Amino acid sequence: MRSNMYVFTLMALFGFSNGYVAVLCFMVAPTMPLKQSNKDAASQLMLLACYGGLVAGAVLGTQIHTA
Repeated sequence: MRSNMYVFTLMALFGFSNGYVAVLCFMVAPTMPLKQSNKDAASQLMLLACYGGLVAGAVLGTQIHTA
């Protein structure tokens, strides 16, 4: 029972820190370019990277689970 609490606490800590860092990146990255067209492109690139990471994680998780 205690080991489950350690795993739960660790996963909650990882989830919170990952979410916090991701939100900070999504807020700061689009403000860095000087031209408006580059700001739009930076926002789209951040969204593409986020979706790509989610898809890659889902595919790898499925492959590992079925192996």
